[in-house]
Amino acid sequence: MRNFRKFVAVASTGALTLSLLVAGALPSAAASRTTEQEVANAATLEMSVPEYKSMRELAEKGQVELWANGKKFLPNSEDSWPQSIRNLPIGKTSLYQAKTWGACGVKTANNKHVRIWYVNKTPYARLAAVLNCGTWTPKNPNGGWGYRHIAGKHGGEWKQLAAQVAFNTNWRDIADFAINDGLTNIYSSARNPANNTFRYKGKIELKWYDGRTIKTYYTTVAVDQRDRRIITAYYRSKK
Repeated sequence: MRNFRKFVAVASTGALTLSLLVAGALPSAAASRTTEQEVANAATLEMSVPEYKSMRELAEKGQVELWANGKKFLPNSEDSWPQSIRNLPIGKTSLYQAKTWGACGVKTANNKHVRIWYVNKTPYARLAAVLNCGTWTPKNPNGGWGYRHIAGKHGGEWKQLAAQVAFNTNWRDIADFAINDGLTNIYSSARNPANNTFRYKGKIELKWYDGRTIKTYYTTVAVDQRDRRIITAYYRSKK
């Protein structure tokens, strides 16, 4: 009887909800709190926090896939592939297998080739787009070019995108997939006379496993017109 009276007294003061929360009886309220990391991750992916949390629930179940022009991303390591597609020939499926990039160490020459793609666009069809090690420094985060610039300036963005995809993969595989499509299935292109580069835009999509689109991004690959070096590569949610 004494406990019942105490319960009624707490309820009458309006403190019942607070008492239950302290006692741990409302875990869903605590679980709904947003962390600073979640806010940062959502901002990187150009999503609202609720959008990001909803996608993370899918991603943690392995239900988020990355697509571009009818092809689904696969990492370059077959060990990461699901068993359902491990024995399928890549050429006969709507899958894209990322290629391994060359290494860039601290002392590696700036002009070392990391990866070469070919532009599928008149009048530049079949011209190379070469990713070299390049340059970048934290003191000038917007400067530099090549792999080092992409890793230093945009690596965090690519890593966050890779973290959502339903494979155990790294950001270079994701970037390989996006750059390849951006130079092969060009959404739009334009020359920037200020620095003599050509910017090729592609389109990639985060999709739920049943084909519904979660988020669309537009990629940009900037290529120097003189020597065909890739200057930068990144994605944004707006064209």
